[in-house]
Amino acid sequence: MDYEAGHRAPIYRYLDTNGDGTGTKDAIGNYSAAAADFFIAPPAGQRYYLARLLVVIEDGAAGFDTGDYGAITSGLTNGIVAKWVRSGTTHDLTDGVPVKTNVGWAAQCYDVALQTFGAGNSFLTVRWTFERRGVGILLTNPEDKFVLTLNDDLSTLVQHRFQVQGYII
Repeated sequence: MDYEAGHRAPIYRYLDTNGDGTGTKDAIGNYSAAAADFFIAPPAGQRYYLARLLVVIEDGAAGFDTGDYGAITSGLTNGIVAKWVRSGTTHDLTDGVPVKTNVGWAAQCYDVALQTFGAGNSFLTVRWTFERRGVGILLTNPEDKFVLTLNDDLSTLVQHRFQVQGYII
């Protein structure tokens, strides 16, 4: 992308099952039998700098509890693992503690908010600012990627999306 001198091309992309924006973006399937990766990877010749991840979990069932995931009672069995694959090395960003509950996101990111409007579905929003931990996520070639691995039944959720924000270097 051509931008004016001094400006970087922004990235506002949902993680998807293909990693290039063309795959499934809404993680509301049953992944309990086979894990699914939702990820982003740069095309050849581009480098991505990811500054943050935004998560939205929408559920039509009444009431989100701290021990649930959305309104999935008792949370997830396997949880969500965040990984950064760079130069052939996988870094577990959840440090062996997958996100299994609504409060599990707060343990990783701090910025978590339950949104209710009195009518309609409830939803949880999460903001994980990688730069607040000291550095963003750098992806320098098509083999590098930022990945969320899901291995539970999330088919009862109404919406479950992960958007990364950053820029193309």
